[in-house]
Amino acid sequence: MSDHSSIDNQPAGGFAAISKYNPHLWSADQLRAIFVARKNELADLQHTLSSTPSGTVGQHILLVGARGMGKSTLMRRLALAVEDDPALSAAWLPLRFPEEQYTVATLGQFWANVLDSLADALQHLGQSVSELDAAAERIAAMPPAEQAAACLATIDRCADKRGQRLLLLVDNTDLLLRNIGSDAQWALRSTLQSNPRLLWVGGSYQSLEAESSYHDAFLDFFRIIHLRPLRLDEMRQALLALAETFGGSVARQQMERQLAAQPERLPTLRQLSGGNPRTTVMLYEILANGQKGNVRSDLEALLDNMTPLYKARMDALADLPRKLLAHILEHWAPISIGDLAAASQVANTSISPQLKRLELEGLIEKTGLQGTTRSGYQASERFFNIWYLMRLSPRRQRSRLAWLVEFMRLWFSSDELRTLAQQRLSDGRTAFRSSHEQEYDRALADALPDQTPERHALRWSLLKQLKENRSQLAELFDLEGADADFKGADDYLRRLAELSARLHQNPHAATEEEKKRWVNDVLGSIGFNLAQKESLAEAAADLNRDEYDKLEKLLHEERRNLENRFGAAAVQTVRTAVLSQDFFPDMPDSHLAYEQIRACFAEKPEALRFGCELFYNNHNDEWCYKAQKLAQETWPQDAGIAYQCAWLLHIELGRYDEAETAYRRTIELDEKNTYPWNGLGNLLKDHLGRYEEAEVAYRRAIELDEKYAYPWNGLGNLLSDQLGRPEEAEAAYRQAIALDEKDASPWNGLGDLLADQLDRPVEAEAAYRQAIALDEKDPYPLTNLARLLARLERKEDAETFYRDVVRSNTDDQQLLLQAHLFLGNRQLAIDALQALASAAQSGDQLAFFQLKEQIWECHELGLGERLADLMAESDAAGFLVPFVQALYTLAGATNKLRDLPLESRQMADEIVRLARLRQKRT
Repeated sequence: MSDHSSIDNQPAGGFAAISKYNPHLWSADQLRAIFVARKNELADLQHTLSSTPSGTVGQHILLVGARGMGKSTLMRRLALAVEDDPALSAAWLPLRFPEEQYTVATLGQFWANVLDSLADALQHLGQSVSELDAAAERIAAMPPAEQAAACLATIDRCADKRGQRLLLLVDNTDLLLRNIGSDAQWALRSTLQSNPRLLWVGGSYQSLEAESSYHDAFLDFFRIIHLRPLRLDEMRQALLALAETFGGSVARQQMERQLAAQPERLPTLRQLSGGNPRTTVMLYEILANGQKGNVRSDLEALLDNMTPLYKARMDALADLPRKLLAHILEHWAPISIGDLAAASQVANTSISPQLKRLELEGLIEKTGLQGTTRSGYQASERFFNIWYLMRLSPRRQRSRLAWLVEFMRLWFSSDELRTLAQQRLSDGRTAFRSSHEQEYDRALADALPDQTPERHALRWSLLKQLKENRSQLAELFDLEGADADFKGADDYLRRLAELSARLHQNPHAATEEEKKRWVNDVLGSIGFNLAQKESLAEAAADLNRDEYDKLEKLLHEERRNLENRFGAAAVQTVRTAVLSQDFFPDMPDSHLAYEQIRACFAEKPEALRFGCELFYNNHNDEWCYKAQKLAQETWPQDAGIAYQCAWLLHIELGRYDEAETAYRRTIELDEKNTYPWNGLGNLLKDHLGRYEEAEVAYRRAIELDEKYAYPWNGLGNLLSDQLGRPEEAEAAYRQAIALDEKDASPWNGLGDLLADQLDRPVEAEAAYRQAIALDEKDPYPLTNLARLLARLERKEDAETFYRDVVRSNTDDQQLLLQAHLFLGNRQLAIDALQALASAAQSGDQLAFFQLKEQIWECHELGLGERLADLMAESDAAGFLVPFVQALYTLAGATNKLRDLPLESRQMADEIVRLARLRQKRT
């Protein structure tokens, strides 16, 4: 609670009118009510006054704390405490001085100020000061060298006459002492340590010993009371006192409710203010306003009011510490000494002492660097840092807005930021924003967490507003850097904006209503991409009636078919987003597509399902997977969405354990669906090395749909390559071919089986050539036919097909490895080997199997020792040791064999055993 009851009578004009930032302008009652945070220090000072016997020299005191820590307020409150206490007021007369006594350059001038303050104090008590005024006039006429003694004698006589000692409340003691010089400092010390009538309570932003210019005179002279940053409980008390003082009991209750509802707000306030009371008082207004006020305008006004204080804080520093502090402030996040040295081009050895000084002065603090065990430095008062970013940061608006972004991130929770963004997006004024409001929207978007849809929605709204204002767009968007995800969208929007006028030129849409419908039919089309819409717009003026009618029919059929599949409401929602240019149905960029889907359809389940289906048909990457997961959260029982998630994890993202879980989840949702069983079989065979389970999965897929060719082909591969059952494998391949004779894959698998295990090379060559005829760009039958021809000693034919493999632009490293090795392209073979080994080393079971397969195949081609030499020289040589040993063993290069650990030797022996087994079969 405060010292006195609340002061409900707020001055006209409200809080700003009483200049809350300057405690000297608070009334006595306001100060009594607000002063709740430094009660221990106040009690200490009161005890010093009451316990200092009359006629003895008291212990002079220096209040030390950074600017804004409450030194002036504490001294003013001490004066009121003396006046309020009859015993203290009888013994002591507080004398107040301006915070900065700039005109004082001599000791005589200082004592003249004391004399003047004494007269002010007596006049305030209603007593005559004519005698003191006359004395002051006489002293002013004296020679300067005599004035100090004359002033002091007059002060002593007045104090003795009144029977009171004088309490000198001297703020900025360090500045005063610096101004009067060394000789005067010793004279002042002599007076203070011998005159029992005087007690000095001063303020300084640092202990006097830190300043060498008056180190000797006042070494260990003052008792120091450090004003530390406010604790959380003290800050809470201060906020409640401010609310009650300037808003009454209702405001206090509102503040109590706000702090209780948002307990995280108080630590944030302390982080911003650094526990600085003056900054806390400033931020109270924004806290009290909550989301009702204009955050940017309020903050700018507060920062402007803080400029004199913060500028003085910077100006008071010497050049080097000021330079280092500026770099720390520009960096915002904690910065290491090494990075600070690089930014400032100052040696580490010179930086450390300066950082220590800045830390002692309370301007910076040491804190941990994220992701490391090392420490860095940041501004201890984040609001000071925000002021610096606002006033002194670089030219670009995005950079200049960093201060607002960082404040909002600290001040508002994620939910509050989202609410603010939603208010901005729904106020119906986006088309009429001023540049100032657009800057605010950009800052709010940047303050939002990346994963929130409102972040994209705000940025997108801005991009659409600015598509015709290129200069402002360049100020608020860095399309070559942080906003590169919008670069293509900017071009898309500009191209889209040109279509309407050209489509209007269609001569067959007679009325304005018909033209509008025609334009919307084209621009709102979900099936046409932008290039196709541009072609239609280009041709619109020259369309004949038949062409126009066919196009209209096509567009209407597209819409009807989509409505039959996804529902009229979903299609209308998506078309509306397309027409408002918030959703690009052809999805030129997958990241942008994800953000558009999330922003437009996250709360509209049917439209979300439709949008994600479009996404799956256009992109197969991480953003597509995120979109499918978004849909799965809304439709957790949908087996189709679950399968798409599983397929993406398996085929595109290589997250095999997650893929297995996703396939099994799909099967739980629809156990009669053959597709997830086939996908699971492929996954278990190719990547997880669980071949018996893979066979079960394939046979279950076949059981569910005997006419589905893919699981027959997968089963054939499994029986041939992993389970060693060639006759069953041939039957499976031929069944796959019978079900889908246009699929090249089972023809290729059959060729492998006939060539490698059943010793039927003529049939094998025919199978490979059939696979190539069906898909001439498939590198697998090309490679396998080349290998077969090489084994049949048809070298020139083999080289032809190996060159076709290279020209196929395949990224399959095992095929490239064999082709380049056969063709003598040594470096290209090494590159392919390195990529394949790297994948196998990271745990990819398919890559591991392919490495073993290349050992067997290259050995059969007479390339084994050459491959072993490449492996021994590669970056993955340590991992490849068992493979190298196996190849040298198979090649009979006994001089190259090494002694290996048991585990590596056993692996090499197993590779050799399997290679010889293959040779026997062929």
